[in-house]
Amino acid sequence: MATLRHKLGIAEDDLDTWYKVTNATIVKYGGAGFLNVFDGSWINALNSLFPDHDWDPTKFVNTPRHLYTSEPNRRKLMDRIGRKLGIGENDYAAWQDITSQQFIEAGGSALLASHNSSMSSLLQEIYPERTWEISTFGRKPRNFWDNRKNQLEYLQAFGEKLGISENDLSGWYKVSSTELIDNGATRLLHIHNNRFIDLLNSVYPEHPWDPTKFVKKPKEHWTSFENQVQTLKQIGLDLGIQEDNLERWYDMTNGDIITHGGGSLLVYHNSSIVSLLNAVYPDHDWDPTQFTSARRNKWINMANQRALMEKVRLKLGIAEKDYDAWYKVQNAILLKFGAAQLLRHHNYSFASLMTAIYPDHLWQVWKFPKTRLHGQFDYIAGELVRFVENSLGLASPKNGTV
Repeated sequence: MATLRHKLGIAEDDLDTWYKVTNATIVKYGGAGFLNVFDGSWINALNSLFPDHDWDPTKFVNTPRHLYTSEPNRRKLMDRIGRKLGIGENDYAAWQDITSQQFIEAGGSALLASHNSSMSSLLQEIYPERTWEISTFGRKPRNFWDNRKNQLEYLQAFGEKLGISENDLSGWYKVSSTELIDNGATRLLHIHNNRFIDLLNSVYPEHPWDPTKFVKKPKEHWTSFENQVQTLKQIGLDLGIQEDNLERWYDMTNGDIITHGGGSLLVYHNSSIVSLLNAVYPDHDWDPTQFTSARRNKWINMANQRALMEKVRLKLGIAEKDYDAWYKVQNAILLKFGAAQLLRHHNYSFASLMTAIYPDHLWQVWKFPKTRLHGQFDYIAGELVRFVENSLGLASPKNGTV
């Protein structure tokens, strides 16, 4: 052993370095016979030679295979990993909060792999005296969800967390499939065709479930024109839109409808607010160009960008080829001439805007007064200047250069 330590350059009191040594390394330096004395087990050799040292099997480069074939060893190893994770002896409940990744980082990779990477299966085998709530684990044993009893126990446990009583199942209407997936029920939903209502009908067949009451409604719900009208009118009321003032819909976006529970209705209309409104209010003459989203998309067209900047050039009195004059123009000035949306399209970077408008000119971007981040400050500053001028009754400067 002293010869091997010398060849490997390991200090006498540096016992932790032995964790990095493998059987192959020992054989390479002529230690095959030495290993045979200890049944080919490097950890057995170290335990024999250094009996006062608490050797941690999980720290070895190659964890000895016999640790996973012996039940006492497996439990001992599990207890050691538990201590690393701050779990006390017989504190079974704490294991329910440990993820596979945490277990692996604590040195349990091989042990977990011996149970198909299933924490629930591993804990059941190591601690059989404990009754485990398998439905609360992220990875379940194979065919676990095929058992209706397991499905019921899962919904009961999850429902209890959400404050849903078995005596009042209406609380499930407010729960989405996403919440179940986040709580480890991906496979459970999958065997019910990813339809939450099918899962509930299977587990609680005696309850008269109403598809219209769910936060996320089944797609076939929207085949009923009456359901579409009823839902959109309610969303309109929530947004303060009355039937005699439909023009206000022009100021609404997809996000507004989604926020008020109309996400699946929008999807039914290919995520088009114009298509949805045309379907529900066919007698109204909708102008697609007046919607907020359409006004924003206006600046995708370079012709629109050039047309506006040409107006700005004329208002500022800048000669057509006097490119250097643009270096003196600040974002705040552009905002006064109605270019807020255009600037936003370029992330408030005036340099980016001018490069797009005049791509053939070799711009020296460092000459522009503000960088992109400072450009955002310009926007705020411009709004503040406008507010102060309006408050004091001051006229805006006619010359946009500084």
